[in-house]
Amino acid sequence: MNKDADPFDPEENRRVRTVYERNLRYIQVNFGWDYAERIYINNKEWLGLSEKMAVHNLEWVTEGALEFMDRYHRQPFFLHHRSRSPTKSTGQG
Repeated sequence: MNKDADPFDPEENRRVRTVYERNLRYIQVNFGWDYAERIYINNKEWLGLSEKMAVHNLEWVTEGALEFMDRYHRQPFFLHHRSRSPTKSTGQG
């Protein structure tokens, strides 16, 4: 885990993508989901990402939900879309 890693480095992008895809497969297999995409696997601080990559990306999550609806709109589906409100810990209480 390198907190100073360059988010534009192709090797760093491959590492992050590999971990992400492994986690998506885990969710699909262990929870029985047919589809899993655009998921925050853990709190952003625990993902092992560089500081520049550890952000809440609401556009990315919402875009994934819209793509899912476009793809499956002709058949019944269940979509759980949780929009997170980015917050910063104040260290109080």
